[in-house]
Amino acid sequence: MMIKTKITMMFFAIFALLYSLQCSATVPQHPVKRPVHHVVKKTRHVKTTAHKTVHKHQTHSRTHHARTHTRHHSTIARAALQDSIEEAEQPAHGLMSSIGEHMVRFVHNTISTLRYTAYKLGGTHFDRSKGVYIIDCSDYVDHLLQVSNPAAYSSLVHSTGSDKPTTEHYYHFFTGLTYKPRHYWNKIDYVKELQPGDILVFRNNKNSHTGVSGHVMVVMNKPTRIQDAFMVRVTDSASSGHSQDTRLPHTSGIGIGTMKIKVDPDTGEPSAYAWKLGSTFEHHVNFAMARPIEG
Repeated sequence: MMIKTKITMMFFAIFALLYSLQCSATVPQHPVKRPVHHVVKKTRHVKTTAHKTVHKHQTHSRTHHARTHTRHHSTIARAALQDSIEEAEQPAHGLMSSIGEHMVRFVHNTISTLRYTAYKLGGTHFDRSKGVYIIDCSDYVDHLLQVSNPAAYSSLVHSTGSDKPTTEHYYHFFTGLTYKPRHYWNKIDYVKELQPGDILVFRNNKNSHTGVSGHVMVVMNKPTRIQDAFMVRVTDSASSGHSQDTRLPHTSGIGIGTMKIKVDPDTGEPSAYAWKLGSTFEHHVNFAMARPIEG
């Protein structure tokens, strides 16, 4: 009897197991939901970030360009001044007189410490203590001459009868000089003979279209010849600068720059000038040159 009972229980256990397996097989399997990643939104975020980066870079580039453009002209002016100083410090092969050397050094010291300058016809404001110069060409040369060679300046004033010699006074005084040194001055006829510290003046004749009557300046370096012309580095007070100038573009006043003087191929005397290298020559002009010397 007990054996029958055990067999019956085993039969029901096997039947229950088989029934549970069959039920499991018939139950539908539901797919597991997985999180969906919003790729589009992420991509838009990347694009927005990239756009902001590009915009920031473009803004920085424009700002940097503006700052670079602003600094560009001042850098050129400083470079021109530095070149002039370095040229002045080099020996001039024994050609520069002590007076010329004194004048050139005074000019460099004046230019390097200036704070404000402007060209003004008839202006006489020359203040080295404050670095302010509002002056015309002749008064600028007057000051340079008074400092470097007071005796030569006194000779000029006495001969012209003017306490403040103008370009016209310089021109007539120079053309009246003889070849024999006198009154602290030497006459110069040829551009190739110019030395640092010499004074160059020109007067435009009635056919000139420049609008100015004349100009006077001081030579800063030995002229360099290029075919039938010379590049001459000068210091002056003018309404605009020359080439390789210490003055900023579109500014006036005192400064150092390079101009071009054409010479007559037969006589070697100056016949025309170009205010800047590469500009048109002005031919309707008369020149006079002289060198202040020790008495």
